[in-house]
Amino acid sequence: MHGHFFVLGSRATRAVFGFYGAVLIAYSAIAAMPQLAWAKDAQYDAQVMNPKWVGGLFAQQSSFGFLWGSDGAMKLHRKEAGWRNVVSPVDVDLVDAAIDGAERVIVAVGDGGVIVRSEGGVVRSEQRDSNLKSVTYHARSRAWIAVGEHGTILRSTDAGNSWKALHTGLDVTFQKVYADSQSSDVFVGGDEGVVGLSTDGGQTWSLGKVDMPLPATPVNSFAWCGTRLIATSALGRIAVSDDRGRHWSLTTLGTNAFITGNTWDSRHKTLVLTSHTGHVFLSDDECRSWQLIEAQPAATRNYLSAVRYDPAENTLLAVGYHGTVLRSTDGGYRWAKIDAGLQADIESFVHDVRRRKLILFGDGGLIAESSDAGKHWKTLTPALNLSLREVVSVSDSDVVVASGELGGIVRSEDGGASWQFVNVTYPDMNTPPNLRALVVEPKLSALIAAGPPGTIIRSTDQGRTWSVRHWTPLEANEAFPWSFIDPRRKQVFVLQARGTVYGSSDGGITWKPVAVGANAEPRRQDVDTAAGNRELWTASALPAAATYIAAGQGGAVARSDDAGQSWSQVASNVEDDLFGTFADESTNTFFAVGAHGTLLRSTDYGSSWRKLDTGIEPGLRRMMRDPSTGALIAFGEQGAMLRSEDRGGTWTTAATGTDAELRKGLLELGSGYFIVLGQRGVMLRSADRGKTWNRLSSHTRRSFRGAAINGRNGDIIAVGERIVRFQRRRSL
Repeated sequence: MHGHFFVLGSRATRAVFGFYGAVLIAYSAIAAMPQLAWAKDAQYDAQVMNPKWVGGLFAQQSSFGFLWGSDGAMKLHRKEAGWRNVVSPVDVDLVDAAIDGAERVIVAVGDGGVIVRSEGGVVRSEQRDSNLKSVTYHARSRAWIAVGEHGTILRSTDAGNSWKALHTGLDVTFQKVYADSQSSDVFVGGDEGVVGLSTDGGQTWSLGKVDMPLPATPVNSFAWCGTRLIATSALGRIAVSDDRGRHWSLTTLGTNAFITGNTWDSRHKTLVLTSHTGHVFLSDDECRSWQLIEAQPAATRNYLSAVRYDPAENTLLAVGYHGTVLRSTDGGYRWAKIDAGLQADIESFVHDVRRRKLILFGDGGLIAESSDAGKHWKTLTPALNLSLREVVSVSDSDVVVASGELGGIVRSEDGGASWQFVNVTYPDMNTPPNLRALVVEPKLSALIAAGPPGTIIRSTDQGRTWSVRHWTPLEANEAFPWSFIDPRRKQVFVLQARGTVYGSSDGGITWKPVAVGANAEPRRQDVDTAAGNRELWTASALPAAATYIAAGQGGAVARSDDAGQSWSQVASNVEDDLFGTFADESTNTFFAVGAHGTLLRSTDYGSSWRKLDTGIEPGLRRMMRDPSTGALIAFGEQGAMLRSEDRGGTWTTAATGTDAELRKGLLELGSGYFIVLGQRGVMLRSADRGKTWNRLSSHTRRSFRGAAINGRNGDIIAVGERIVRFQRRRSL
């Protein structure tokens, strides 16, 4: 067992208030600290801004809410203070949580066998061997029970402080544990139709299987249907018990639906189920028969993820993917679709009884609330559920802008603490671009974003609004993977992969295409990647020499020695794909890196190239220079790291302690230390010019593609599969 503690504040008289207050005080204190001198050994507090919220609860007596989800993310809500992040000690996905009867202790469980316990301002975690899937609190015995893979059943009788593993003799995954308040029994469901019953608060178990045809499907939830107990499964299967779970018989819904949610409408005496097919199933005879309800039009039917009954309003609400919200006032027979103005996948919702509000949550950090029983919704936190490629921090401000797939632009005005989508109107909204390039052009400080298919957009108001400056349809096969600037001539360029470079000298308003000439003979005539057909993916500039290079597929290299007015191909003498280029302005040296450890060097402004011996096989992606010493590093796949102290003439390997692909490099504000980010949430820092590397916590295991530093405070914003804000601690 491994554990660590985060003490966020002292215990308050009321435990729940202490928990909330300590977290909020710690969070606010960090944000409010003045900008002071930076310590050399900088420390960062990482926060995932757009997790996937998968579950929530509301403590009705104490009136506070709790959300949990991916990346160890947790949020807490109390009264009118709104939702605040809880500093989480884990970075794995949390899948379930529960609260005790006194509303003092919350326990959450998740991947990697983590158990997170919070009480009175203290958040603590420990780890078990198997992934955990579900947790519950049994009021009569005051015991906590958690279940998971490999037949794991854990039990705690000291408020979740310590856990005892119970031997089940089964190697199955338990999907759900359910403490029934009506009977005080505890039920467990698992793969292969496994069901279990405990009448003593989880100390001992009677385990068996529901008799069902192969393939046996998992039991994933329990519910009362009048006087009968049911257990739901996949393939439209429902197990029914008339003796409180001692014996089970199998019925079916007549479809292959996977049941995602259930609720009992006490006014209309109906049990309502939601499914992955988007259908609703209803029983009004204590689950002896079922009706399939077409709650959505077939053409727009979406996955339904949860359903709840609101006894105060006598209404049913169902939610699902693509912003689906459905409402029924007659027990589930008829449903009205609510236009909630949400596009993201909704996972579920909770009911704040005292404030008479509904709170829904889902993918990309989505949180929204309704004050009229689900008729109308207000977005509290937008869903930022897209993969981002690049991010820039706008100088002399706290504005941060990021771009990515589906033409997505997101923007923050407070240094990454909160974000909003920016709507961009494209000529064809059915083929939005993948905005892979994003730069601040040097003439007018406009933002330029570009990507395939054939799109260049521009903003002159720090990313608030955008205009399309170049557009070609998908059929034109234009792809813009890279952009670069010449600050001396105040020019910006966008590389078109198939042999054209677009340049602008008026701040990105107009663009002139220049074709790459075929001055060098193709090295291979028998394949499509001959010199004239090889794509260009990356570029760099030596402004003092008015010389630029571009490189890409199959060793392709192109060069301009007249500030981009003309381009010609040059021989690289390699056939490996080249993923990155670098211009060392201190020595007027160009470099190109690529597949199979390829590293090329040119000391004659890109006219000729020499392949250097790196001694490694993993591909290289990027290169950086230490401005104080001139030391160079190159990094890429499988955690590969090379360094040179002789202007790139010779290279040695450095251990990074990871096999994740490294994709982006930065220089830390103040110290000038190297920082490198990559896949699986890896963030590395070197204080000795790349000789040794330490891993910093990123609070996620999702991958990064881009990163930027806020020049005003040293915070780092990393983007990719998640948006993570690394808030730098201020030193007194």
